[in-house]
Amino acid sequence: MGAALTSSGHPGAAWTYLQPLDDTHFVRNLLEQTPRHEESIAELIQVCLFERAHPEFGYALVLQELGTCQAISAFDSAAPALSRDQRTSLAEKLIDHIYRELGQSVRGAILRARPEVEAELDSVQLGELLERFRDEIRRSTPHLDATHLVSAMRIGRQAVRLDSLRQSLILSRYGQLLPDLLQYASEVPFTATYPDHERYFSALVSGDARDAVAHLRQQASLSTSDSDRSAALELAVDLLLRTGNSQAAAEIALSLGTELGAAGIAPGLLEIGTQLTDPKPILDFLKAQHDVLAYAAIRLNQAIR
Repeated sequence: MGAALTSSGHPGAAWTYLQPLDDTHFVRNLLEQTPRHEESIAELIQVCLFERAHPEFGYALVLQELGTCQAISAFDSAAPALSRDQRTSLAEKLIDHIYRELGQSVRGAILRARPEVEAELDSVQLGELLERFRDEIRRSTPHLDATHLVSAMRIGRQAVRLDSLRQSLILSRYGQLLPDLLQYASEVPFTATYPDHERYFSALVSGDARDAVAHLRQQASLSTSDSDRSAALELAVDLLLRTGNSQAAAEIALSLGTELGAAGIAPGLLEIGTQLTDPKPILDFLKAQHDVLAYAAIRLNQAIR
């Protein structure tokens, strides 16, 4: 019945029969082959993305059929119910979409200002365009909705693939060309939205987080708000873990003590401890806090490594 309903373009009704099935591949294949029309597309997005039957496919439909603005809203609505890997996949799809959208718009603006360079533009990537035609781009901004770009910075932090991180880095550099009125602030510790994100993405692309972490430590030391201080230091922990420096991440995490996790950015001591060759400082802290479960989990991880 589920197969018949999907083939006739009624994925919403089909989901009642498909949901109990364990064969994920079979279900996703049926959904991908559903005939598309206005009603079925809306149902496919609901079933695939929001019912989590096939999140990547559902989100691709949002980008293709509904555009960037609704894709950002859909990401924010769906993300809390998705796994980390699924959120990462959706974030990378969004970043690629915005990067391509911006690239087309920037090329058009350059051609209008400099029609004589048309032949060389096809082979030039967006990052190089920002360097070679900086003045033309600055004079013709914005080339996309500035609120979309701010959202791309926030969502792009969930990307993992190097290509996606590079795209996010280039988007952050484009953002710095926007006029002051469009330099919207983000949440702490990204209040200088585009310079702060450039520093963040540069660290992830290069694998060297030293400058970014030093900046975050300085932000924390100057902060008069405990929550802002925690956010800056937790981001430093996150960056160090993502660039392979778990020992330095552990030191900052321990300096936060029981405040670790208050900003919702850094993982807990259990996750950090399992990445360490020598987790003794974390084990000592957990023992003092009487956190028996986390202590035992790290010791077990040591034993089986």
